[in-house]
Amino acid sequence: ILLLLNGVNLLPVLPLDGGWIFHTLVFSRHPIMDAVFRVVAALALFVGGSFAKSKVLMYLGIPMLMSIPAAYRTARIAAELNKGDLPPVSPDEQNIPPETANTIIGAIKRSTTKPQSNKMMAQQTLQVFETINARPPGWATTLALLFAHAATFGVAVVFGIVFIIGQRSDLRNIFINAASLPKHKVS
Repeated sequence: ILLLLNGVNLLPVLPLDGGWIFHTLVFSRHPIMDAVFRVVAALALFVGGSFAKSKVLMYLGIPMLMSIPAAYRTARIAAELNKGDLPPVSPDEQNIPPETANTIIGAIKRSTTKPQSNKMMAQQTLQVFETINARPPGWATTLALLFAHAATFGVAVVFGIVFIIGQRSDLRNIFINAASLPKHKVS
């Protein structure tokens, strides 16, 4: 049962772990790809929820859709700042360097017309900084990690099929009879 749960968790749909793997490896490279992936993930939650008759999945799609504009703005600001000569890495990996923080805050202020609270500005600054520092791996490593993800998902699917077959008593009896000892002696 844990393998089945792991298989479901590895589905390439946000907010599941498989969705974050695909997002980090493939779709975080460009703001538009990021936004499109989030829209597809939200729609997949709606469609999956309607097929499974699960309102929980459908309700997960609502915050996903609502968060897309903010996620796109954060990714766009990070992409613009990555093109400049912004020092993204902090010396102790715990604090944002002041000149980097000021540059990010200036970019956030230029991207919106509404006044924002200091708390909201600090959260957005941290999100942009984390996006700048989260560099996706190279293409060879990406392909290797996607292969490992697909293999793990494949193992979960195989064990799910075995589990389903094991639950059906008529199929179980067929396999048990096929695996029994031969009825005739060989001389």
